[in-house]
Amino acid sequence: QQRHLDGLGLEIARSSREFGRSVGHCGASDQLLSLHHMITGGELHPGDHIAMFGMGPGVILACAIFEITDTALPH
Repeated sequence: QQRHLDGLGLEIARSSREFGRSVGHCGASDQLLSLHHMITGGELHPGDHIAMFGMGPGVILACAIFEITDTALPH
């Protein structure tokens, strides 16, 4: 929260933390699992923007900003 959300003025409730706590760490798929959860849960809509953060060993941080353009998932 301090590293990512506070600097953006966002509260923890706006993150996928609770979902992540329910499934645990799944390696490189954490962000995609959270994205799928937010889309299927109706939390994301076309026009929304999301930030995905990733961390690695040492001091490796990555962030990508996405605009949601469609919430239809492939069958």
